[in-house]
Amino acid sequence: MATPLYLDHNATAPLGPGVLQSMLPFLEQQHFNPSGDYGPALEVRAAIEGARREMANLVGAAPRQIAFTSGGTESTHAAFHYALDVESPQDRAVVVSAVEHSATKGAAKAWQGRGFEVCSLDVNTSGQVAKETLERVLADKRPTLVSTILANNETGVIQHIHGWAELIHAAGAHWHVDAVQAPGKLALDAPALGADWISFSGHKFGAPKGIGALFTRKDSSSPSWLVGGGQEHGKRGGTENVAGIIGLGRAAKNALEQVQDRAGLIELAHSRDELEAHILEGVPGSRVHGSQSPRVPNTTQLFLPGCPSEILLPLLEAKGVLASAGSACDATHHAPSEVLMAMGCTPEEAACSLRISLPFHFDPEARTQAACAIVEAANLLAVHNPQ
Repeated sequence: MATPLYLDHNATAPLGPGVLQSMLPFLEQQHFNPSGDYGPALEVRAAIEGARREMANLVGAAPRQIAFTSGGTESTHAAFHYALDVESPQDRAVVVSAVEHSATKGAAKAWQGRGFEVCSLDVNTSGQVAKETLERVLADKRPTLVSTILANNETGVIQHIHGWAELIHAAGAHWHVDAVQAPGKLALDAPALGADWISFSGHKFGAPKGIGALFTRKDSSSPSWLVGGGQEHGKRGGTENVAGIIGLGRAAKNALEQVQDRAGLIELAHSRDELEAHILEGVPGSRVHGSQSPRVPNTTQLFLPGCPSEILLPLLEAKGVLASAGSACDATHHAPSEVLMAMGCTPEEAACSLRISLPFHFDPEARTQAACAIVEAANLLAVHNPQ
């Protein structure tokens, strides 16, 4: 059987070039605990710091501003802990946008259970939070924390968040940004953005699963979010995932090279647009969610009328194409996408949507194969499920 065409890179990306090779020595010969005081352990510690520098370079930060975590979810929960642990919940609010990842919504719900009010930033039909919406919520509430996503994992829509730091900080709030889908797709300058914390997840840009990072704008007086042996400058106790950290460092180096390849990113966006055009022409009534907004170049989410994703996806797999309905973290719930509902879709429209997230190199032959499979499957389904 031919190798399936994998078009779900926003769910998880394959290991990037050189990542596995960089990790293997730390799974075999260099197995030493980095907290040791002898030479081989100090070499492992030095390798960890080298990976920290690579991650810092990717986001334009200083190495001391990077802490390693288990992934985007932990990074997000750590940011909430920093912002809210020392605050009284009385008359204070946590503000999140309506198109956040489930990790952010889950963190907000957890702190709501501790007494904080949770407020939502509505989006327009293009998936954008208007600056006026943010200003209104900041004025009406007493926010302690605002958490917003940079690039949406389902639609690829990029929020216009530059300049928000001044507004949020002037209101006396902290700001967390979920940038999990950004590395390798968008140029990142964490200090210039002005967010207090920014979350990253390694397996979205070619590192192994189970490793991530949290950028912190300045030193926090909050206690460790994981107490223990004082690792990660006292912020996250526990013996480090050494091989994962090394892999993250190599993946960060690759992602920086990728985002500096402007011609490659333009070509990727062109491939995405050509794929969309083929599908839009071949499937009557189809449309692209968030097409009026800037999007990361590898992502498209399409409404395909009469094509419930729970039926369409197995058909596509049978044709050798692996895609998704939306967020991998919500894939087992079979509920309409909250992101698409927030953008004004009906439950039926949200249920008939397909997310495609491409690799950096997506050749025309693969593009044609994917488009033909999607058009054929969608038209077959639409005959039996007319809208």
